[in-house]
Amino acid sequence: MQSVEASAMVPLSPEKTWDFFWEDPQRTATYLASSVTLEDFEIRADGTPRYRMVQRIGPLPRISWVSDYEVFDRPRQHVNKTLESPLGGRFYGTFEPTAGGTKVTWRWDVEPQNLLVRSLLPVLRPVLAWSLRRDLNAWTKAAADRLA
Repeated sequence: MQSVEASAMVPLSPEKTWDFFWEDPQRTATYLASSVTLEDFEIRADGTPRYRMVQRIGPLPRISWVSDYEVFDRPRQHVNKTLESPLGGRFYGTFEPTAGGTKVTWRWDVEPQNLLVRSLLPVLRPVLAWSLRRDLNAWTKAAADRLA
């Protein structure tokens, strides 16, 4: 397993930041820089979401995976398993209150699901980290612009 992480500041409260992210996940996905679409989005009876994410990460071909949430704790954190993808693992989103708003941190603990991806992960890790930072920066800018 290798982790990639990115953080950004949003000049809004954790509640407003969380709500921007989750009020319309289909729209929120359009703010990301990596050509994301969400498919088969559902909110289950326990309040946790599940969906398929289709994304282009840097120069890599389009990939998809299922995001299956284990923790959905408004407005503090969410945790989801990354399923049905060669790039498995867990994804953590935290919303930490600060004097200037909210520090949003995304961390993906990547657990390759096959030997080829495992062997390529040291080379792929910088691309994954770059893509995560780029997406988070685009998303936080959209939140700040839309809600400020």
